Amino acid sequence: MFLAAVTLAASGPIISYIYEFNQQLNLPSFLDTLEKSIKDSAEATEKITMLFLKMPTLPDLFINLIVIAILPALGEELFFRGCIQQVLKEWFKHIHVAIWLTAFIFSFIHFEFYGFVPRMLLGAMLGYMFYWSGSLWVPVIAHAFINGMQVVLAYLHEHGAITFDIAGDEALPGYVVLICTALAGALLFYFKK
Repeated sequence: MFLAAVTLAASGPIISYIYEFNQQLNLPSFLDTLEKSIKDSAEATEKITMLFLKMPTLPDLFINLIVIAILPALGEELFFRGCIQQVLKEWFKHIHVAIWLTAFIFSFIHFEFYGFVPRMLLGAMLGYMFYWSGSLWVPVIAHAFINGMQVVLAYLHEHGAITFDIAGDEALPGYVVLICTALAGALLFYFKK
């Protein structure tokens, strides 16, 4: 389970890079109204997220860890990997189709255009972790770890313990993204065995 959490953490920089790349995409001019709606929705979601991540006290941190990390990880993994992925595996008789369709649905349900591809990739990694390990607890723990890590980093930043702002526009150096991507790939390969 620790390996799964480290794998998702190592994939964080490339996932963030893909998310930033997606934000730079522009729709054709005839879809300007749709694009504006998508951007407005993304801004509203970000504002709500930032409100949740305001944690003036330690009890606020613990509440957010339960509400943002533990409960969503448990609920989403039970529903998507435990139910949907299993049903699709039976329907299609092909695990890779089941994993990727589940990842697609997982990302689509979040209704965030710019985060669609990165979230789908995370969903696929969680799906493969479930498949390779045979235990639903592996993606649950990994999912909770990633969400929890973001909550803790936001808390530490808010209280001046770290300078890196996870909600900011600071980009990691390219070599860090490459090293973390290679590490995540190696860990996934190792995890498969």
